[in-house]
Amino acid sequence: MQSDGKPPREDTTSRTQFAGVLGVLLVILLGVVAPICLWTWQTHAPGAAIRSADVGTFISADASQGGFFAPTLTNVHTTAGSITVLGTFSALRGRPLSVQDLNKSGLHLCVTGAPTSCIRLAGPWAGGLLPTSRATKVFNFYRYGLTSENFEGWLAMGVLVSLGVLVMFGVAFGESRVRDKDCDDVPRFE
Repeated sequence: MQSDGKPPREDTTSRTQFAGVLGVLLVILLGVVAPICLWTWQTHAPGAAIRSADVGTFISADASQGGFFAPTLTNVHTTAGSITVLGTFSALRGRPLSVQDLNKSGLHLCVTGAPTSCIRLAGPWAGGLLPTSRATKVFNFYRYGLTSENFEGWLAMGVLVSLGVLVMFGVAFGESRVRDKDCDDVPRFE
């Protein structure tokens, strides 16, 4: 009982603030910390071809100019057919080529035995791909959408949402303190 004989007011402000702080921490954890942790794991994990297919030997390549929004495309002609890749591609005539499914970035055309020569395919691969010896030893990030591009978007949205939530709760807590302070002198009718 208070000195004026009235029962004490229940303080819901502390519970509301606790829920708000918990919500902010959850948003920051899922929107900022999670993508940074996954991105770090993906960056430090070994890259490897998990599936591969022989596509013949290199004959020639014809590149298109591309456009303002269109990327440069290259038609690579091999003894087995033609493959379109994003960007430019070149190799010595007669070098063996393969399509490789890389665990961090998906389908690429590569000079066999030269991983630095790999370039992304312009579309899906219709042929079969056989598992490599590394298939069970590395995590397939690309299969689950855990790519650098997706992490950048996830992190950007997480930072924006976290800032929005912080502002929203800051305004709400600021108003509740002012409202509670203003209402302290108002008589309660019970």
